[in-house]
Amino acid sequence: MSPTTALYGGHDYRAYESDTCSIARTLAIVGDRWTLLVLRDVANGVRRFDELADHLGIARNVLAGRLATLTRAGLVERSPYHEPGERARHEYRLSGPGRELMPILLAIMDWGDRNLDWPDGPPTVVRHAGCGAPIKVSVTCEEGHDLGQRPRLSLEPGPGSRVRSLFIRTIPCYNRQVMTQIIVLNGGSSSGKTAIARCLQSILPRPWLRLGVDDLIEALPPALLEPGSGIAFGQRGEVDVGGGFREAESAWMAGVAAMARAGTPVIVEDVFLGGAASQQRTRARLDGLDVLWVGVRCDPEIAAAREGVRGDRAAGMAASQAELAHIGVRYDVEVDTSHADPMDCARVIAARVT
Repeated sequence: MSPTTALYGGHDYRAYESDTCSIARTLAIVGDRWTLLVLRDVANGVRRFDELADHLGIARNVLAGRLATLTRAGLVERSPYHEPGERARHEYRLSGPGRELMPILLAIMDWGDRNLDWPDGPPTVVRHAGCGAPIKVSVTCEEGHDLGQRPRLSLEPGPGSRVRSLFIRTIPCYNRQVMTQIIVLNGGSSSGKTAIARCLQSILPRPWLRLGVDDLIEALPPALLEPGSGIAFGQRGEVDVGGGFREAESAWMAGVAAMARAGTPVIVEDVFLGGAASQQRTRARLDGLDVLWVGVRCDPEIAAAREGVRGDRAAGMAASQAELAHIGVRYDVEVDTSHADPMDCARVIAARVT
């Protein structure tokens, strides 16, 4: 019996869904450096947006995304304040569930104090405000036993556990398990697909290629960049697609499928201008492959603002495609980049990749 099997009370730990886990669900909220540092600072009294941005040295858009995530998760609460002569603003305070994360932060700090190199000693000493003694982080059982720094634990399936439907018991089994071969990111222009795709490339364990419809358009001959048979863009962001472009697109997607079948997984960035009909065409070209369909949504006004900043799109394209690209499309997972950070979105998607 392997150690993993023994650890789960006689059950094979690998037979249970990895995502059905309190650790996995918690990390989906707080599982990155900036989120934990925001929680640390808020707990230590740095509660206003400008103060947090200055103390952490974090980009303001990233900070806004982290605070929005923590607020939605109920870990921080917004409290209004008003400085004389200025508009009303909000400061952030830990909620009850947020304060319950403090032992975790203390455990991380304790580990760093003991295992990282601090020539002059730990940079911070935390004491009990009641008696002044240094804080000690420990793990105890309900009987009061202190389990020490390297506790021996036994696990067993809880009432919320879920058995994997496609668990393969033979070891090694990786060549027999169905693995995601293509991730299709569908969303309107300036919805954030490319940023998410790059984040996915950085966190997924296998090397993934990133290809998008923009790559296809850049590779087209001049004859297919004109109205009629090719693809053309109007002054207000409208897109006119002809038969010649469709043929080139079909051949291009066949090439993408061939790469995936040859063993190279691919992230495809696309805009389903025809909604469900576009997905149906793409699904036919990727027939036989394990595809993860991802909807990348964004508020039309926010997408339009991004469009104005980038300067390489016709005004109106982002707003017109924001909802159009999703009409009738069926997804395995959806993300909204209106206020979420690309890495947060990528982690949500990566959790669904097999």
